Amino acid sequence: MNRNGLRYDIGDSVEIMGKIKTLTAGDASSAAGSTLSENNTTPLEVRFGCIREVHATSVCVIDTSQSSVTANVWNGEAVHWLKCINVEKEVSKENSTMKNGKEVLSLLGDKVSSSILCDGDSTTIGKKNVLVRQCCQTPQRFRQALFYCHCEATLEALDSTFSFRDAVLNHLLDCESQLLRIESCVHQAATEDCMDLYGAEANSMPPPFLFTFQSICSDARLSSIARSLVSATKLPNANFQRLLQKTFAAMTKDGLLSLYDPAEDLYLLVSCGRYPPRHWHTTMSTDAPETVATTAGALEGRELEWAVNTPELAAEHASINSNIIRTRFPPEPNGYLHFGHAQSMNMNFALSFEKLGVPMENRRTIFRFDDTNPDAESPEYIDSMKRDLEWMGWQPEKTTYSSDNFQTLYELAVKLIKKGLAYVCDMTKPEMEAQRELAKQRCAARAVGTDPDVVAPIPSADILPGRNRDTSVERNLKLFEEMKLGLHDEGTLTLRLKMDFDSPNPNMYDLVAYRIRYTPHPHAGNGWCIYPNYDFTHGICDSLEHIDYSICTLEFETRREPYFWILWALDMYRPKVYEMSRLNVEYTVLSKRRLLKLVNANYVRGWNDPRMPTISGLRRRGYNKQIINNFCNEVGATRSAKVVQMAKLFHVARLTLADTTRRAMAALEPIKVVITNFDEEAGKVGENGMTFEVQNSPTDATLGSHNVTLTGTIYIDSEDFKTEDDPNFYRLTPNKPVGVKYHGGNLICDEIVKDGDKIKMLKCRLDSSEGRPKPKSYITWVPSDGIKCEVRVYGHLFTQPEPSDRWEEELNSESEVIHSNAIIDPSVLELVDKKDVNEWKSNQALQFERLGYFVVDTDTTFDSTTREGMLVFNRTVSLKEDKTVKKVSSHEEEQQRKRVEQQRAIAAARDIMMTIDPKDLFKLAPEYKDKYSKFDDTGLPTHLADGTELTKSAKKKLEKERAKHAKKFAKNKK
Repeated sequence: MNRNGLRYDIGDSVEIMGKIKTLTAGDASSAAGSTLSENNTTPLEVRFGCIREVHATSVCVIDTSQSSVTANVWNGEAVHWLKCINVEKEVSKENSTMKNGKEVLSLLGDKVSSSILCDGDSTTIGKKNVLVRQCCQTPQRFRQALFYCHCEATLEALDSTFSFRDAVLNHLLDCESQLLRIESCVHQAATEDCMDLYGAEANSMPPPFLFTFQSICSDARLSSIARSLVSATKLPNANFQRLLQKTFAAMTKDGLLSLYDPAEDLYLLVSCGRYPPRHWHTTMSTDAPETVATTAGALEGRELEWAVNTPELAAEHASINSNIIRTRFPPEPNGYLHFGHAQSMNMNFALSFEKLGVPMENRRTIFRFDDTNPDAESPEYIDSMKRDLEWMGWQPEKTTYSSDNFQTLYELAVKLIKKGLAYVCDMTKPEMEAQRELAKQRCAARAVGTDPDVVAPIPSADILPGRNRDTSVERNLKLFEEMKLGLHDEGTLTLRLKMDFDSPNPNMYDLVAYRIRYTPHPHAGNGWCIYPNYDFTHGICDSLEHIDYSICTLEFETRREPYFWILWALDMYRPKVYEMSRLNVEYTVLSKRRLLKLVNANYVRGWNDPRMPTISGLRRRGYNKQIINNFCNEVGATRSAKVVQMAKLFHVARLTLADTTRRAMAALEPIKVVITNFDEEAGKVGENGMTFEVQNSPTDATLGSHNVTLTGTIYIDSEDFKTEDDPNFYRLTPNKPVGVKYHGGNLICDEIVKDGDKIKMLKCRLDSSEGRPKPKSYITWVPSDGIKCEVRVYGHLFTQPEPSDRWEEELNSESEVIHSNAIIDPSVLELVDKKDVNEWKSNQALQFERLGYFVVDTDTTFDSTTREGMLVFNRTVSLKEDKTVKKVSSHEEEQQRKRVEQQRAIAAARDIMMTIDPKDLFKLAPEYKDKYSKFDDTGLPTHLADGTELTKSAKKKLEKERAKHAKKFAKNKK
């Protein structure tokens, strides 16, 4: 093969070094039969001018100081290592000045295994170039550690990016540093040992590489090498140095490389890996296109036989993707994107590539709508997902729809029918459930070594394997075509895959690939009345879109079998599949079914309610994309199940908003304050003396400033005033002064004006005298021309951190508290106009001093010019995490009381249960009382109260319940 990717075979005529040569089996690989003159300086130009070669059977190490013989076992065969000798001593004994490595090998004689270095070439070596196959130019060259290895991990560690390797091999000899030499050649392995070991596969094996490493032991050396090779490789210095560092780090970690002698800068191969798998040459051999070196094992899941690609499929995929690594983000448009999707986006667009070590320029992610269920999908969901993805800042390679492949999917289904791997089935849903249950019982019996025909006998072949499973290809093609033409009713026929009823995985029990649905598709329109299901579709679409890594959550782990089986059956490329744990966050639910119930039952304002865990809801509440993405980075992606504390999201939000959010003063429940001596105080400071310049951010002056003006009437928040003094309360109380923010003086309350029990007004005075007492705190205020607004303060949607199956009863009735008479200082006037409010972007965020972070809500209709319309704010998060004892609401007190009563009732019922004999359980136990009308001799119910006979499955469940009770009953008696 030459450097352009062409393969040369025996008998081919090729031009090498200006000569036309017909290749024969005896041609030396690197020179390909040509003669290199002594002054030739470019021997590597012909390194790929070779025939198809095979691996040698051994790994050899030549070292200058060790004198020992080692052996190892490799794939069941003995691996002999070259005898390590002090070559300089041997050469000096002969007092010889040798010109090439072959003479050295001749000198060593039987100390060198001819089966390891098969050399039929009489080429002489130029003074400036050392072909490693011929070992050295002078004995002093043995100061280098020389090794030969065809271990897959080594070649991966040496960076499989061919553009990088080509650049090194073609330009390295010209580098001034001469710190590193990586030179390769291919040798002909003509020994019987090699052919016996690898047999017929030998001719398809990749050529071996021989590498020489010199003077590589420190970051300084690596940096020098990187600088020397920048122009040759056209890679940034940092990138090149990173590649070199990763190379040696990976080899050291895998036990392939260890530092031999730091003083002499030598590395030795100290162990060898397994023989490369059969498909290895399609990705690692020199005729493969460029591929990306990734971190092996970073995203690996359970291995399956069906998941292994053939060499042809792997080569085709590699030729298409080249150095690209591709993932996909494939939501089903049956709702709005939520927290879980945010984690998936973060994983597929960023984190997965970081785990794999993929450079930015080689990362690709497809945004695909898995739109195979028209009954649950809508254009609204499709549009919202597009907008949310764009808002989150992710840029897909392209946007696709599974429905765009409907015709291809149909044709592939026909292909499976023709191969006898799919059939049209007329079984009803109850029949399929009975079939599935029977197959599971039989599998469970086999798992414990019992006879399935005894434990779960097959009542009829119509049930298992099913009356349609072995029908003819012609019949199935005809019925499937009729399904497509709309000649059958919904639910009457399905297309099923002929999989494996003996599998321990129920997902292999002939899953349904197609069903009939007379529902227009939101994207594909009215063209189809049969739709493929998710399991049949998404793996095929992954393959059609040349996906490298298909990433999903752990609940899909058992879908690996059907995923790979379908692609195996269709002989399509199989991407790698990785499952990560699902993101669960406290005090919320992420189930689409439950979220839809929240919306449809009007528990919330809609999909974008600020209490919802949807991207739209989070955005409306004030969480920007930086907060959400940073939160996902904090959480990460692992395979361990976890529930993330909501406090983590709040913490990330505070960190993100603290330095970027403009300050303003507001009062949620305002109290009117009349400053009785205002004119006097204003007269002391003169005109504009009561106007203060305030930085928009106290920590960042670049964000600018705004003005606030103290007026004769101001408004303070009700939380800042108490009618009675409290030693632990440091804000305003009668006759106890408090500081006035920005003014600096004290505010003293002289009189409280009430309307009944409600405070109507406070009459206060300012004290700016020199000897005034120093206040313990300062309170914020809003001038008389403040802007009226509505402020919505949000808490947890549920009262329980992890909502149970009774989640509707656990909804928090106080999750939204509305302050309809709030007021904010007028400096924000131009920032809160309705024209700037958009539900698909992050709206104006503000920090209400001492109150929290807030954002303008999409319900805002406020016109800043006329000051008409409603201005609405949502609280994103409080300023600090509440460290004090939580204030319990009346609702929470009631819920707590009910829980205590429930626990007592359960304990009482448990005590009663312990007095009931197991044979009377279903007659006397309160939970079963009056539920059944007939019982067998053992006391097991046979009929419900209305006379309906119990099914075998129902009886079996009751039998298990009685067995559990019997154990507890016996234990209690002891």
